[in-house]
Parts: sequence; structure tokens; C-alpha cells
Amino acid sequence: KSPTQDFVLKGFYLYRMRDQELGFTYDLVFKSSGSDYDNWVASLAGPDENARLLMKLLAGDGTLVDVGANIGTIAIPVSRSGADVVAVEMHPENCLRLSVAAVVNGLKHFAIIQAAASDYDGIIHFQGGEVGANVYAGEGGIPAICMRLDMMLSRYVQKNAKPLVIKIDVEGHELAVLRGSRQIISTLRPIIFFESIELEGSGSGGARLTKQFMKDAGYALYLMRGKILSPKEPSDVQEGSVCDFLALPNERKLDLAALGYEVRSLTVHERLSWVKEMARFQDPHHQRHAAGVLLRWQNEEPELLKQKQAIQIVREVLKLDHLKDLKPRLERLL
Repeated sequence: KSPTQDFVLKGFYLYRMRDQELGFTYDLVFKSSGSDYDNWVASLAGPDENARLLMKLLAGDGTLVDVGANIGTIAIPVSRSGADVVAVEMHPENCLRLSVAAVVNGLKHFAIIQAAASDYDGIIHFQGGEVGANVYAGEGGIPAICMRLDMMLSRYVQKNAKPLVIKIDVEGHELAVLRGSRQIISTLRPIIFFESIELEGSGSGGARLTKQFMKDAGYALYLMRGKILSPKEPSDVQEGSVCDFLALPNERKLDLAALGYEVRSLTVHERLSWVKEMARFQDPHHQRHAAGVLLRWQNEEPELLKQKQAIQIVREVLKLDHLKDLKPRLERLL
């Protein structure tokens, strides 16, 4: 723990982060009791790759609308870099931490909207803590205000507020957020950066529908993998279960290479390595996704399964007890 200022807020402390590239520091609000999430953020020491991409896209100007702002790991450094920020967050504790961070960092163009973004205006329910809280349709959820971004941002984002970037990370509710942003998308044509959570083979199709929505709106999709931005179609295999996509309006010509990113397809080795990472990730969802990708390759890209690394991945997922229902199909891959 590294408290940085004489500031008292019961149960919390300030942690100093640094952007080595742009040469500024900023403080985030962490729990005094400690949490795995706070420890992970601290280990980054500064903005993550997603925040850096958004800062490069904005270049110290325009507005970032951060939907699912959490504790400000992206919103705070982007604001410190010079851009205006509208942070949309439904969890009360996260809004408290955002508010304190905005004051401590002296942010003058930083608005916080305590609400969930969705495709209607009214009341929504959520479950979960300050990390990973998600919209919940079952019994016992916590009520929160929800609004369409078209309604929510009418006083914050003007037609001349360029560039405009919308980042969406709402644990699977991304499509509803986009459906509630149709007017903004059609008139302001923002750059959109969104999380895509997929479980290959599940048949749910939510992530794929989100990507199709963006394509139908006239956007080109790029899957982000470190410093690589890989052009994708909505129906393409998503090697990682949880991925980030950059969506650019088709009419906008942006030199992504000049921002320091490679624009290209992932190599066979990179694709196999990513699926291997999913298979070894200690989470059943990610492991099942890896198995689903392997089975899809059997139909669409069987040449990938001839790779030695692919055979190794198949053998590894066959050892997982929770994938017994897929065992007969996986064995045929060998």
C-alpha cells in the first residue's frame, strides 16, 4: 500500500499511479481492507493498454464517455491527459471512489452519472460487487436508475465535441447500451471501444449480435490483442473469451499504425497461443470457450488442428472434468 496524501475517507486510501509515457501522475481510491482487483490495478503502476489506446485516439482533446467506469482506471488518466470525461457507473461504491478521485486529482471537466446505460429509461436491477457487477433479470437484484445514452448524454455531448469516443464495459450488457445510443451513433459517429464476452458453442450469440450491430451501423471492427488490431467480421472466431474491440466509422480514415499499433490478422501461432491461454486459465468459462473454438475449427479451419500445438491443447481440455459432455467430440479431433 502506498498512501500518497493526508486524506481521510473511512475504509479507503489513495494510491499513486504514473503515466511514464505522458509524464503525469494520478491517484486512484483503493480499499483499506485490500482487494484482488485493487492489487491487480496497483501492479500495472499506470494506465493499461486500453487506456493508452483511448488517450491516443483523443490526443488530449474531445470527450470520452466511459460506460462502466468502475473506479476510474481508464477515466481518471484519460481526464488527466486533457480530454473531457463523462463517467457512467451504476455501482454506488464505485461512484464514491470516482467522485473522490476526481476531487483529489483536480479534474475540472469530469462528470459522473450514477446510472446504468441500457436501451430504455427506467429502473434496472444488478447483482455483484464493485468489480464485475452486472445487470440481472432474476429475483433479488439491487435496483438502479437506467437510461439510454441518447437521453443521458444530451447535456454533456454536443455535435461539435470532437473527437468523441465511447468505451463500453458492462459485463455482457453491451448490446443494450448500443441500442440505446442509436441517435448518437447515427449523428455523431463516435469511435466505440467495447468489451465482447463470448462462449463459443453456447448458442447464445450475444457478443456476435453486438458486433453485427456495429457492422450494420457502418463500422469496421478491430479485435485488440496487445499492440495488434486485427480486422474482424462479426461471425469470425473470437479466440479469447473476453476481448476488446475497436469500432471505427467506415467513413473515417484513421492511421492506426501512426498510433503505434499493428493492423493485421493474427498469425496461426498467435491464435493457437491465445486458445492455449484460455484452456489453461483457471476458470471453467474460459476453458469451455477454448474447447468450443477447437470444435469450430474442425468445421471451418481443420488445417489448424493439424498443428502440434493444437493437438496439445485438445489433450489438455480432455483432462478437464467439467467438459465431459464434450469429450466424444473432442476425442474425434485427435
